[in-house]
Amino acid sequence: MSASLLPLAILSLLTGIYLYGTRLSSPPLLPFLQTHFTPLLLKLVRTNQKIMGTIFGHKYALILRLVECNCLFFYTWVLRNIHLCRFTSEGGVDYFSLVEPDRVKDSPTIFFIHGGGHTVHTATETLVTLSFKSFQNTNYKFYHCDYPLCPDSPLSSNLDVIWEDYKRVHDDCDGNIIIMGDSAGGHSSLIMKLRTLKTKSYPPKGTILISPWLSVNGPGNVPEFKGKDTDYMDPLAVEAFRHYVRTGGGEIEGIDSIIKECIELGGMEETLILSGGGELMHFEAVALYLANPGSEIYTAVDGPHDFCVSRAFCKPGIFEECWEIVEEKINVWTNEWDFVEHEDDYLEIEDEEEEFGEESEEESEEEEDVEGEYEEVKKYVDGLREKVNRKKKKKKATPKKATPKKKATKKATPKSRSKSRSKSRSKSRSKSRSKSRSD
Repeated sequence: MSASLLPLAILSLLTGIYLYGTRLSSPPLLPFLQTHFTPLLLKLVRTNQKIMGTIFGHKYALILRLVECNCLFFYTWVLRNIHLCRFTSEGGVDYFSLVEPDRVKDSPTIFFIHGGGHTVHTATETLVTLSFKSFQNTNYKFYHCDYPLCPDSPLSSNLDVIWEDYKRVHDDCDGNIIIMGDSAGGHSSLIMKLRTLKTKSYPPKGTILISPWLSVNGPGNVPEFKGKDTDYMDPLAVEAFRHYVRTGGGEIEGIDSIIKECIELGGMEETLILSGGGELMHFEAVALYLANPGSEIYTAVDGPHDFCVSRAFCKPGIFEECWEIVEEKINVWTNEWDFVEHEDDYLEIEDEEEEFGEESEEESEEEEDVEGEYEEVKKYVDGLREKVNRKKKKKKATPKKATPKKKATKKATPKSRSKSRSKSRSKSRSKSRSKSRSD
């Protein structure tokens, strides 16, 4: 057993060094590594998952947790080399930022929920995840949500812990908050957003879902997408995470009911979905996007799962482009965007559109190809939307049963009864007296 775990431990450590090393800096060789070494790394990770999943089956997820604990010393070392400012607000909430606390006092709060199949990862890794180089010059403050994991605790109660945490932070920052999460954290982020819609309370300024894993309880009826060679996730690993989520017990909402709930509630306008075009969960993200017309989606061509978590997962330039879009959305949602300051940027965009107008036909052809690729997903979402509309029509058509009104019957009060009795008695007594006198 220990001999078979050694390759996994070595690969995990080497992968971690490469992934987090590329997060913290931009070495001159990075574009070369992204082009040539990254595809090899992703294939190695996926092959490793397949081998370990075949050997250990459902235990793979817990073994991954043990190996991850051995690598925590590396994450701790990374944190020591990042300029992180930790501070506590007047309301007693602990935040951290990548700039001085005074600069983020009234800034938007990023409420980040880490991924890990609801089974692995910790807030320590979240701190590293949020230390994106593109975020280092932004005036955001971050709150990393640490929550119980399956199978130690049921998923439903874990989500309740996140919800209580979110409400506390929402109150502390006066609602100037963005919900963000990756993978299983993307699933939790969506559940939080839906709870705000159902309760009509604690609304966020926006929601960012990174490679959301919605099929926690099984794939449901979503069309199968096997992923591409560019993805590192293997179906055996995904099934191992599902197994331990189910083992935790409690109620687990399926992907079909989640998508239906999105259609019923609406209100997902300020939502950005980030998905890799090559990842196993890509169709889930597309279904979520199609179910919410007001949302937006950014797809990295052939990108793997969680492609924007590290430069090491991306082709050259994709990581930077993705996070520029994220920051722009956050600034727009939180009214941090200054048109005067960015007026030159708008003029440059207009000039580029005029200069490259000839490429519009090619772009439209690409869009048609994408629509054709997602036709099955569209049919799936349309089917759920039809069910929701039928349910609404049926609810409107069924007349409310009128409750029959009871006839009000006046009951004689005890006083009136006593009065009538006393009257009848006095009459009978007077009659009997008159008769005896006459006799």
